Amino acid sequence: MGSAAIFATGARTTALLSYSAGVYPSYFSAGVPLISHVVTATGNRRLASSWAMAASTDYARNDAIGGGSGAGSALSYQAYGGNLSLTYLVTGGMFLSLTGDYHKFEGQGLALGGALSGAQVSVDRFLGMISLTKVWLP
Repeated sequence: MGSAAIFATGARTTALLSYSAGVYPSYFSAGVPLISHVVTATGNRRLASSWAMAASTDYARNDAIGGGSGAGSALSYQAYGGNLSLTYLVTGGMFLSLTGDYHKFEGQGLALGGALSGAQVSVDRFLGMISLTKVWLP
């Protein structure tokens, strides 16, 4: 259906706010079309010559299109969360990052153990990650 974005940049900072909407097939529970709305905000900040920080947050809402009483007609779910990352430039092309992430998933009409459930389902996910990345440039 469409999307829109606003991008801002400064000497040491970038920010992005975006929205998109579309119709997609459901991969959960039943084969019904879903209307999807997604809002995302991200920001990056260079703290010093060797340090940078990035943060993002997002919200997504998906609902089955159309009425009816068939399987999947009540399918509806949303997910939201965010992450924060701190990155250190170890040497030219090698980065060490520490990332924290939280997301929550809530839905209704989802399949649990192979059976359709009309009950509300809620799942939290916390993730912490340390990564070392090497970039080779030509």
